[in-house]
Order: sequence, then structure tokens, then C-alpha cells
Amino acid sequence: MDEVVEQPVAETAIVADGVLAPEASCVERTKDIGADKLTYVDSRNGVVGGMLKIGSVEYAPTQWRQAWTLVHFNPAGSIPSNSQLIDAKIKLSQTGVEAGSGNIYIYGYRANSSWNPGLSFSQAQTIRGSQFTQTGAVGTSPGTVSISAKAPAAEWLTQGSGNTGAILTPSQGGMHNFSFGATLSMKYRCDFTAPGSQMDSFNRQYHNAYFDVRWRGADPNSSNCGASGLSTFTVQYSLDNSNWRAYATSNGATCTSNLQYGGMPFDNSVWKFAEGTKVYFRVTSKDYAGNKQSGYINNINTILDFTPPVVTFTPLPAYTFGTTFNVNWTAIDNLSGVEGCKLYQQINGGAWTQAPGNITRNGNQFTYTVTGAANLQKWGFKATCTDNATNVSPDPGTAQATTTVSLYPQTAMSNITPNLVQSNAADTKNLSLRWTALASPWPVTSFRVYYRHTVGTQVGAWTAWKNFNEDVFTAKFPFTTVDPAKPNGLWDFQVIALSAQGTPPFQTTRVQASAVTDLNDKGEPSYMPSAAKR
Repeated sequence: MDEVVEQPVAETAIVADGVLAPEASCVERTKDIGADKLTYVDSRNGVVGGMLKIGSVEYAPTQWRQAWTLVHFNPAGSIPSNSQLIDAKIKLSQTGVEAGSGNIYIYGYRANSSWNPGLSFSQAQTIRGSQFTQTGAVGTSPGTVSISAKAPAAEWLTQGSGNTGAILTPSQGGMHNFSFGATLSMKYRCDFTAPGSQMDSFNRQYHNAYFDVRWRGADPNSSNCGASGLSTFTVQYSLDNSNWRAYATSNGATCTSNLQYGGMPFDNSVWKFAEGTKVYFRVTSKDYAGNKQSGYINNINTILDFTPPVVTFTPLPAYTFGTTFNVNWTAIDNLSGVEGCKLYQQINGGAWTQAPGNITRNGNQFTYTVTGAANLQKWGFKATCTDNATNVSPDPGTAQATTTVSLYPQTAMSNITPNLVQSNAADTKNLSLRWTALASPWPVTSFRVYYRHTVGTQVGAWTAWKNFNEDVFTAKFPFTTVDPAKPNGLWDFQVIALSAQGTPPFQTTRVQASAVTDLNDKGEPSYMPSAAKR
């Protein structure tokens, strides 16, 4: 039984320029068409225009007046030819009832032959065919009366033989009035085309423990019918391309054939797969009309790599004799391989900055060329390298290779022995100095020794003492003769090497050897400055 009296409400479908607007789900669509023939016949009064009546009342003892409504629809071509009719209703707008009327039931019969407005009641009786519906009780209040008509509507859509309309008749109980109009409201499905989906390709063969897995798909428009919309993606994973398990699901959008997207990050802290595992992903989809994509589309896989490259520098010499020099290191990654490296440099203990210019590579060997270095600059280097799974080696913090730039021959001095000379020393007049020249591309032509004498808190100035031939590496420094008035105190020394490069810049902060003289054996601060006690 239908609920037969409805208060007027907005319909779910709107027709504009002949185009049907779908319901929110886009699975079931609605099409309303008006009757192309419409009348009613009254057993007592004949045909009356301008309104419709359905009813049956007793107007005299044993005499009954009946009113039937005849309605004809021509819905052929109004919905796509491949549609599935889900439901159909004839809708009438009840305006009121005649005095004394109560509820009635309405019966629907097929018209078994053609008819035109103007039939008499007796003629209408002759074309009444089989019954196709019976409503529930139709009340007396104004509203919309819905009469189930799926069976005849299916025939009307195909315009079969004898398919010429419907006759609506009443039970006894009252005379009901309707506005002059009728609508056939058909609910149908026309989306029978399955959606399509695919995995988005990875942009690399290897991935680390966290990366995005993405997919996409669309529900195409069916012939003469819009799309219901892609409803659900279902994504699976496998470790061997055979034992597939659920990975993720995501939803699309209704009423659209536009491309839809989905995705879920892969987080190995959840999945806990071993490094080197090859993970496959595939996807399938279905639309809101229940159409399913044929099988799964499997087109992506990746190998898990969690370990960053190991970086090892080739040691640099203590001194580099040139403004241009190379820095070399290796980066090894045993799974995905090294994608590239960043080199960082530090000058004289300053801030770390990324080295400018290009790094050259030969397999796992990397080289960077420093240019424009200055004399006595101390250079430090460190590197971070990235593998093809985007793992980055940790920043070591400190330099992995260091060198000092020298544009002149370098020297070194040995510790003075003894470095504290008191009255009981074997030699109370001289300090024994020893030095060497470090290997360099420039032959030494001579050495020059400098000294600085500090007494108490009075720091003396650096003073050139003597020049020595290139083959002399020792000397006795006569401190009592150099400063006979103040022989005690702190004595600092440094030696420079002269060569074809000329005289190197003198370093006032450089001390290569030191000794304290305390011939009075006092051990007082005036004779042993704090700088000498180190």
C-alpha cells in the first residue's frame, strides 16, 4: 500500500532545458513528465472540464454516482534507453472533497485500447483492463496523492500494444476533487559503467621508512547518463606480489566524472618491514551505483631502505702548499646507492657554510676543488650524503678533514730542555734551541730566529735575534747576554724559514718554544709569569 496523501514538497529532481539534475546520490535519478491526455467521466453528470474527480457516493437509495479519471502519458525517450526503471508514481494534487465525503481507496487499471477525452462513462467501462495497483486510504485533506505505477510505466516507456493509459477508479465513501493535471514521476538508474582507478607511480625505486602512497580514479559518464561518482578506492599491499592484504580505503565524490584522488602515507614504524623488503601496491574501485572496476590494477612497487650512506674522508696533510687543493671522500650505500653529497667548509674555526661550486664524482668517490685559499688559513671539511631512498647521513658536527694553507716553508721547534733554568742548572747562561723545516715545494735559503722576553706582567716585543744558514738547525741562545740587566723571566721563540717565496708574514701570536729562567731560585710571579706555568 502506498502512503497516498502527501503535503506538497519540493521534488528531488529539477528539469532545466531538458537536462535532468540528479539526486544527491546520483544513483537513482528522477524524471517527471505531465499527462498528454487527461479527463474524467462521471456516471451521472458526464464529462466535466477544468478539474478532476475520483469518487463514489450514493445520491439516491440504491443509486450510485461514480467518477473515474482517465490519464495518458507518453514517456518514451524521456529517460535513457538503457535505464533501469526503479519506481514510478502517478501524482495528483488533491484540492478538497465534496460535502459529506470521507476516505476512499483508488484503484489503477490499464486502459486496454486507445481513448480520447470525451468518452462517456459506459465507454470508459469498456476499455478498463487489468488492475495494476490499489492505494491505501486517501484522506480528505489537500495534498499530493501518489499512485504506484511502475508496471504500466514500464510499458508506456516502450509504447507497447494496448499501452494507452490508465483509468483511476474509487472505492465507495466520497467524492474527491483534484486540480486539472497529473504527473508521472519515474525513478530510474542509468549508470552501468564501471569506474577506473590506478596507483600513482613512484618517482624513485627505493624509499625510506616514511613515504606517500597515492592513487587516483574516475567514474565515467554512461551513455546518455551522467556519472554516479566514484564511491570507494580499495588498496592492497603485498610483499611477494601474491599474498595481498588490505592497505587502505578512501572515498571519492558523488555526481561527478572528474578525476578523484586518494592517498595514505606509509610509515614503517607501523608496518615494521625489514630493510630490503620489496612492497607492491594495487587498487580497485567501485561507484555509487554499485559498478565495480574489473579486478585490481597493480603497477607500482618500491624497495625499503632505511640506512643512510657512510661517509669517509681521505685525510688531508697538515699543511697544504697552495691556494688550490682537492678534498676527497667516499660515500658508500649498500642498498639503494648514493644519490649525492653536500660538502661543508669552515675557515679558521668560523661558521660552517656549504661549499660553493660543483662536486665531481666517480662512482663512490667524490672530489671538491678549493680555490682562492689564503696563507695560514685553517680549513675544515665535513659532508652529508643522501641515498636514493632519501636517507641522509648524520651531520658529524666536527670536521672530518682539516689542513692549513701555507704559501711559505713551515718550521717547527722542539721543546727547550730544561724549560726551567735555575742556579743549579748545567748551563745557566744559554737556552738550547732546535728547529726543523717541514717538507714543502720551496727550498729553504735561511732561517731567522725571533725571541720575546716577558718579566712579570710586562710582555716584551718580538725581536729578531739571528739568521742561520739553511743547513743549521740548532743554536745556543745567550739569555744572560741578550738582557744582562734582567736575565730572569719567560722567553718565547719562533723561527721562520726564508725561501724564494720571500719572507713569510710574521705571526705575533705564534709561540713555538718557551722556557723560564730563574737564576735567583725565587720562583716568584715576577720571574714566572702565569703564561709560563702552562
